[in-house]
This record gives sequence, C-alpha cells and structure tokens, in this order.
Amino acid sequence: GTLNMRSLLALLKDEGERMRRTPSEQSLLMCEVDQFAGLNQKLGFAAGDAALRHTTSVIGRSLRKTDRLGRTPRGELVLFLPVTPAVGATLVAERTQAALRASPLLVNGQSVVLTLSMGVSSRESASTDAEAWLDLCRQGVERARREGGARVRVARLSAAQDINISGAETGLAPGVARTQRPTTRTPAA
Repeated sequence: GTLNMRSLLALLKDEGERMRRTPSEQSLLMCEVDQFAGLNQKLGFAAGDAALRHTTSVIGRSLRKTDRLGRTPRGELVLFLPVTPAVGATLVAERTQAALRASPLLVNGQSVVLTLSMGVSSRESASTDAEAWLDLCRQGVERARREGGARVRVARLSAAQDINISGAETGLAPGVARTQRPTTRTPAA
C-alpha cells in the first residue's frame, strides 16, 4: 500500500542507516497532479479523489519490489527508489508521465488527460536528513509547476549547500487543460 508520512519518514531514516553500512545512491521522486484545484472545481471533489487514486495506480504498476510509494499530508505522492541515481529516477519520472498520458482518467463520461509536476533528488550521503530531502524534492515540484507543469525538475545540493534545480520538459501539455469524450478507436497494428 501507500505509506503515510510517518511511515515514509521512518523508511527514509532506516534507508539512511542502511546507506551508512552499504553505500549506494538513493533517489526520491515527488509529484503533484497538475491543475488539481481546477479539476476539483470543474468536475467535483470526487473527480479529484479519483485522479489521485488513478495516479497512484499508474505509478504502482511500474514499481520494482524494492520501490516504495508514499503520500504527504499536502497530497504529494513520493516514490522512494533505492539503488537509483538521479538519472535513473528522472527516467522513471518521464515513463510515469508517459504512462499517465496513455491512461486517461474517465470522469462523468469525459476522458481527462492528467499530467504531473515532478521533482527528483538523490541522496548520495547518509547524512542527508529525510525531511530536508523531501523539501528539496518539493522545490523541484514547485519549480516544475511554476514553469507550466508536465515537467521533471532535478534538485541537487551543491557543495555549498545551495540548491541547483535543472531538468527537461516532458513534451506533455500540463494538467487537465484537455478533456475529451472517450473514443472507440482501435490501436494501429
């Protein structure tokens, strides 16, 4: 299942301890559904709840046995990726965007294409505090959202502990800007 915040923090602390014994890079991927408030306003709170369940389901289908999915009190989804550098986590984020786009949410007879603002960060040292690590990912999410959504931003701490955020656009249109009636087209062979 999806971890709550307390369980997520405990997991990150435990994994930090494991990292002290067996060094390996770990990554976090945090995401928010783009235009979530607009979805709630336009289609109702039940649609917002359905969007979160749908997004969680799409992410869950691509998890490895060692990956863990959690949710913060702010409603962000967080994916812990052990033994994964930032480059690998960025690929996971881009694949998640593509999978979500390929699997529209059906709400009140409308097909709603969801996109995500995503932040990725890697922990290269066991000394990185779990809450600080989550905050770093959150800054990547906020930057992706400010830039229009449907993006992945990688947040890193430099040697001077300054935050450097970079990333590439996913090529997807943000949010629920597009809704369409479901079609019965058959896929091309």
